[in-house]
Amino acid sequence: MTGYVLDNTVLTAFAQGDDHVANTLAALDENSIRLSVPILELATAQAGLSDDQAASIAGLVTHLPAIELDVLDGTDPARELAHAAAWIIDPPDLAAAHTSAVAHRLDWAILTLDPTRWEAVNIQLPWKPRIIQLAEPPDGA
Repeated sequence: MTGYVLDNTVLTAFAQGDDHVANTLAALDENSIRLSVPILELATAQAGLSDDQAASIAGLVTHLPAIELDVLDGTDPARELAHAAAWIIDPPDLAAAHTSAVAHRLDWAILTLDPTRWEAVNIQLPWKPRIIQLAEPPDGA
């Protein structure tokens, strides 16, 4: 089964009312494309948002059938995170480490609005997660 791992830029844009992101997530759900939200990306996104915006992300994760929250609920997920975090040190980024570990385990691409964030991460990892930029369609498209 194919799917995408969402990073905090996608979650933040959704919470801030980005119609393109909301429509894309709805279309992926409608087409039964699985989505994973690493818990550390969720926390990173919510950290800079109002309570209402954080609640909208929580509603998205809770109610959209295609989304599964990837939590750190045991020693195996913690070890996967630790492996990735050991590589991502310049600068340290636990959320990116968790997302990279999830993408690696699921063999899914990371969906982002900011691919430059992932350039530094991919340079440091021994595996190279695929990064897909969720870009606005060109005017008139």
